[in-house]
Amino acid sequence: MATNNSEIFYETKGTAYLGVVENGKIILGDAGFEFEYKNPRRGQNIFFTWSSIKSAEVDV
Repeated sequence: MATNNSEIFYETKGTAYLGVVENGKIILGDAGFEFEYKNPRRGQNIFFTWSSIKSAEVDV
């Protein structure tokens, strides 16, 4: 799948908790924050523009 960002600044493995645990890739780019599913059959990437994000929390 293609990313919604035109430039990618950082990319790493990640897990999304969306009712079930989904493994994939976290992409930080010029347009926003994106989660790409490891299994492409799960659907399109989840994408949030930087202007729509008011706050974020990270568990490391």
